[in-house]
Order: sequence, then C-alpha cells, then structure tokens
Amino acid sequence: MRAYIVIVTLAVLATCAVAYMAIPQDQTDAERACSDDCLGYDAGYKWAQQHSVDDEDYCPKGNSQSFHEGCIAFAQRELSPDR
Repeated sequence: MRAYIVIVTLAVLATCAVAYMAIPQDQTDAERACSDDCLGYDAGYKWAQQHSVDDEDYCPKGNSQSFHEGCIAFAQRELSPDR
C-alpha cells in the first residue's frame, strides 16, 4: 500500500511540475486569460515578449485566435501604467 501512495504522489508532483513550467513565469493567474487553447495563448505571449511588442497592432492576426490573444495580453501588460 505504501508503494502505491508513493507512486501516486510522485505522479501528481510530476504533473504539477509540468503544468507549472508551461506557464510563462512573469504572468500571474489573473493575467493568464486563456480559456480554450492555452498553448496558443502562451506561444503568442512568448512571441510578443521575444519581439518586444508594446502595441496590439503589431500582434499577428493569423489562424490562431488564442495566439493573437496571448500577444495582446503581453502588449497590454507592457502598456499598463503600474508596470
């Protein structure tokens, strides 16, 4: 029984670690507004971060709405006065 508990605990911890690493570390949960495709949202956010996007107009409007939303989230974060 103990071995089962250890295995389950390790599996849960590994899953949590993978989920934690998938979230951009400079975003809080309140800022992360993806509802459906978080991978696209995260990719858009990271792309905007890498390209220093500070205006929503520079976010590409391709086939992925979630990518576009992630890019906009980064641009809005850059424009916020409390930053």
